[in-house]
Amino acid sequence: MDIECDKCGEVFGEGFHRYIEEVEVNGEVEEHCSSCRAKRCAEELETETRERLPTLIDLFNAMKADDDSLPRWDSLPTYGGDEITDTESVWSWNETHMIVGDGQCDLEIVSREDWNNRSK
Repeated sequence: MDIECDKCGEVFGEGFHRYIEEVEVNGEVEEHCSSCRAKRCAEELETETRERLPTLIDLFNAMKADDDSLPRWDSLPTYGGDEITDTESVWSWNETHMIVGDGQCDLEIVSREDWNNRSK
C-alpha cells in the first residue's frame, strides 16, 4: 500500500514507509515525509533563533561569542531586505547591512553598499 505525504504529496511505495512519520500540525496529526519534516524543523529553528536574537546586531554578537545554541551558519535567519543572490561569505542580512566573513575570526558587519563596492 502506498502512503502519500500530507505536506508535499510525494507518494512512497510499501518499502519506503520508513520515510513517513506522523507529526502534529495545528492540533491535527499528519503524515509527513522526511524531506518535509527536515524543512519544517529548519523553519522552526530559524523562527526560534530570530525570536531569541531579534536584530542583526544580536545575531552578530552571538556568532562572535561562538554561541553554541546557534543553528548551523548556513541556516541562520535573515532580517528583511532584498534577497542576496551571491551569498558566498555572507551569513545574514537586513535591509541595510550584512554579516560577512570566512569564519568567526574575521566576521564583520558591513553596509550593503560597501559590500557591493568591494565586490566590483
